[in-house]
Amino acid sequence: MESLTNNVIEKLSSYKIFNNLFPGIIFCTITGKITRINIATGSAWENLFIYYFVGMILSRVGSILIERILRSLKVNNKKTGTKDPYLKFAEYGDYIDACNKDPLISTLNEVNNTYRTLIATMFAIICAKLYDSFLLDWVNHLGVVANTMMLAYK
Repeated sequence: MESLTNNVIEKLSSYKIFNNLFPGIIFCTITGKITRINIATGSAWENLFIYYFVGMILSRVGSILIERILRSLKVNNKKTGTKDPYLKFAEYGDYIDACNKDPLISTLNEVNNTYRTLIATMFAIICAKLYDSFLLDWVNHLGVVANTMMLAYK
């Protein structure tokens, strides 16, 4: 069992830990505390799997939704007086060349991705809280009404 644990830990890079596991832990913990939604209910190994899986989903939400929102934002450029995109992306070839010249760029890209995932995590926590506050009771009520109608039909 110890060799399995060491093997799993060796396979996980710091990027995967901070971009997948850490946001999953944050989301599951905070959501469990502020809502009636409890995602992590298993043993420690099951919870780690759930945290990592939830973190992967949050990372994907960040890369698809949050990045698109940030790309669509325009900010005032004080030098030119025009509105420029909040995010500017370089061509991938230029990125590779820059990484070869300065390895810090890939580290900064990982940090950027982690922040984007944390933004997605906070967004998902807010959505979970809103769902819990406004829709969960309504959805449960619909289930009760549907069950009552099914019993009355029999």
